[in-house]
Amino acid sequence: MISRADEILTVFRDRDVRALFVTEIASALGIPTEAVDEGCAELVGNSALMTVENTFPDPHLAGVNLRIAAVILQPDDEAQGFAAALEAARACWETWLTEFLGSHRCQ
Repeated sequence: MISRADEILTVFRDRDVRALFVTEIASALGIPTEAVDEGCAELVGNSALMTVENTFPDPHLAGVNLRIAAVILQPDDEAQGFAAALEAARACWETWLTEFLGSHRCQ
């Protein structure tokens, strides 16, 4: 039987990306975000994934889960793997934020 952690990694492989919102992973797997959290915790513990908490000061986003998970590839230098994952999470956030700000109008 495939583990939750393996299912999460499969989502990244299938989409050929290094970073996704946790809610996107949950949607892809058809499971609640809380179930994704369990698999993410296992992957974080194995240094295979990092999660990044994001916030944005917009009342429409209050309570919205904006966490991003990023795969840590294991290069020769462990610090490079973490840096690359953090950069992937940052790029994912900036892409989403640019799209959000381009289409969202607070009234």
